[in-house]
Amino acid sequence: MWGRTKSKTQQTDNDQGDKTISDQRYYTIFDNVADGLIGISKSGRITEINKSLEKMTGHSKKDFVGKRITALRSVLTTESYLKIAKIFTKRMAGEKLDLYEIQIKKKDGSLVDVEINAKPIKENGQVVGEIVSIRNITERKEMQTALTKSKNRFRDISLNVADWIWEVDKDGKYVFVSGKYKEILGYDKEEIIGKTPFDFMPPEEQERVGKIFEEISSKKEPIKNLKNWNISKQGERIYLDTNGFPIINDKGELTGYRGVDINITGQKQAEQELDTAFKELKKRNEQLEIINESMVGRELKMVELKIKIKKLENDLEAKN
Repeated sequence: MWGRTKSKTQQTDNDQGDKTISDQRYYTIFDNVADGLIGISKSGRITEINKSLEKMTGHSKKDFVGKRITALRSVLTTESYLKIAKIFTKRMAGEKLDLYEIQIKKKDGSLVDVEINAKPIKENGQVVGEIVSIRNITERKEMQTALTKSKNRFRDISLNVADWIWEVDKDGKYVFVSGKYKEILGYDKEEIIGKTPFDFMPPEEQERVGKIFEEISSKKEPIKNLKNWNISKQGERIYLDTNGFPIINDKGELTGYRGVDINITGQKQAEQELDTAFKELKKRNEQLEIINESMVGRELKMVELKIKIKKLENDLEAKN
């Protein structure tokens, strides 16, 4: 029994040894995390930064450790510094806050976009400081910028060849519209979103186009030059040329369509006027043919009559 009992001194030494090992493991992990890390006490003093943050900023630990949070002003834009100071005060008061983004200045003067995620450090239920994770999101921001530019480029190109861009969900309801939709149909975006294209068509067109769309969507095929009549908010008939591509998810399921509409009402009216003029011309030609046939027939009869008269005259002269 006595052999298995540790003295108070031995227990204290073991506890301190365990703490030393724990601290060593903590600092090993802290120093080798890919994200930048910084420890800040409740009083606003910087207690530690890791190697990743040194690499990210170009500054060493000695530039900051032991100094107050105001020392970060040299590596932050003015806007970012004011933002982080305000948020630090709120967090020390126990307020929970979401991730946020700031910009830090490297030693060479270049800017780095970072995402901040701070967690409070508590002892006996009281906040005594925080550990701040700083993630370099420059590449992500560049990708987002490139994506935005690509989307804008697509939009600009699309609007150059189309009057408005749209997207519908699997039920055919508009979830996005952009362009001259109000100029064409007279409706605001809020009046279009949630409705289907068929809601803007006359009944006979709803049935005709509905059958075509049902067949196309069942095969997950693109919509190609689907001409359709619509009724504007002002009651005018609008003729659209619709083109679109199916949106397919990772499971191969159709989740909607994305496409463009071109207002070809003027073109359709010109075609109709031309068709009417052509029919009128054809009708007149037919009438002229009838008249010509009548006139030619009469001329032939006149010639035939003249021949008969000439023959009678010749016969009379022969008898005399």
